[in-house]
Amino acid sequence: FSISEFGGVSWAVPGHVSLATSYGYEAAAGGTEFADAVRALLVRADELEAEGLAGYVYTQLSDVEEETNGLLTYDRRVRKLA
Repeated sequence: FSISEFGGVSWAVPGHVSLATSYGYEAAAGGTEFADAVRALLVRADELEAEGLAGYVYTQLSDVEEETNGLLTYDRRVRKLA
């Protein structure tokens, strides 16, 4: 089986967003909290390989408009998972 979309941890990096509003399933207060939450999701996804997981798609590569759950900011200037 595969996971077609997962992630959703939101962190709006000031000065690197498209809009004043922000959206995500789970909000992180800062960079460390964001990175910890994303890494925990990735570890869990890797653990699912033993249960038959063939692949996954992390959503999303970069922030888009009000969705601030990317691994890069909207302007692609900040790597949020550094």
